[in-house]
Amino acid sequence: MNVALLFALFAAVGAEMSCSNDFCNSLNNDHDMYKFGQLVVEDESCLDGGGIGCNAQGKSKICRFCTWQGDHKTPTCPQCACDRLNLTGCGSLAASPTPAPSTPASVEVNAEGSCRCYYGDGWHNCNHSPFAGDKRCVCGPKKSDWKTPEQCEPPNVEVNAEGSCPCYYGDKWHYCNHSPFKGDTRCVCGPKKSDWKTPEQCEPPNVEVNAEGSCPCYYGDKWHYCNHSPFKGDKRCVCGPKKSDWKTPEQCEPPNVEVNAKGSCPCYYGGKTHHCNHSPFKGDTRCVCGPKRSDWKTQEECQKPVSSPPAEMAFNTTSVVLV
Repeated sequence: MNVALLFALFAAVGAEMSCSNDFCNSLNNDHDMYKFGQLVVEDESCLDGGGIGCNAQGKSKICRFCTWQGDHKTPTCPQCACDRLNLTGCGSLAASPTPAPSTPASVEVNAEGSCRCYYGDGWHNCNHSPFAGDKRCVCGPKKSDWKTPEQCEPPNVEVNAEGSCPCYYGDKWHYCNHSPFKGDTRCVCGPKKSDWKTPEQCEPPNVEVNAEGSCPCYYGDKWHYCNHSPFKGDKRCVCGPKKSDWKTPEQCEPPNVEVNAKGSCPCYYGGKTHHCNHSPFKGDTRCVCGPKRSDWKTQEECQKPVSSPPAEMAFNTTSVVLV
C-alpha cells in the first residue's frame, strides 16, 4: 500500500472518530496514555471491518485506540480526545512522548511542597504533578509515590459537636476536634480533607475592639473592657483581632479573692447593705462581694436607691400655716 493510499485511509478513519461515547472515554487510563501514547475514542468505522486499534481492551468493538503522541500504527487521535483530557498532541503528533508519570524519576520532590497528602500515619507536603489535568501529589521517585486525591485523604475522624477546637467558617463558630496527630495544630471539622482547618482558616473576621466596651474581662493581671461577640448565642468577650482574643466567660473570671464579711467597701444590693472588700487592683474602685465576676460591683451598682417621701409628708412640707 503506497503512502498516499495509507494517508487517505487514515483520513477516512479520522472522519468517523468522536469523543461522545462515555463508555469509550471511560477506558482511558494512565498506563495506555503515557506508556504507549494511546487514547480510546469511539470509531464507527470499526463496525465495518475493523482495523488496527479497534475493540480497545477487548471491551467494545466500536471503541478504538488512537495515537495522541509518539509514532504508532493506530490512527491519529482527533483533537477532541486531547482537549477533554487537557493533553497537548492529537491532531499534530509530538515527535517523542512526554515523560510519563509511570517513570517519574525526573521530578524533584520538595519536602515543603504544597500538595498535602496523608499516608503512612502522617501528613506529607508533596509536589503537584507537573502534567496538565493530573491532580495527583508526587511524593517520591517511584510510581507508587504518585498519589491520587482519594489516596491522600486522611482517615475518618469522628467529629464531636462539642469538641474543644473552635473554628470560625461559614459565618459561624464550629466546635471541632483537635487533630489526633502529634504536632498537627489543625481543627478536624468533618470527614473530608478540606474539613481539616488550619489555625489561619479558623480565624474569625476582624472585629473592631472598643476600649470602652461593655464586656469586662480579667486577664494579664488587669481588667479589660472588651466587646461582646457579635454572633448570636456567643457569650465570649472580643478583646482583640486574634482567635485567642475571643475570651470565654471562664477565661474572663478574675482570681478568687477572699471576701471579708466586715470589709470596708459598703455595697447595697439584694435589699440590704453588704460590707465587701475593695478591689485589690490599683485604680479599680469596685467592691468585691463574692468569687464570681458578677460579684465585682461598680460604685453605681452599689448605690442605695433613693426613696420618694411618703405622700403625707410631701403634703405637710408644702402646707402654709395661717395666723
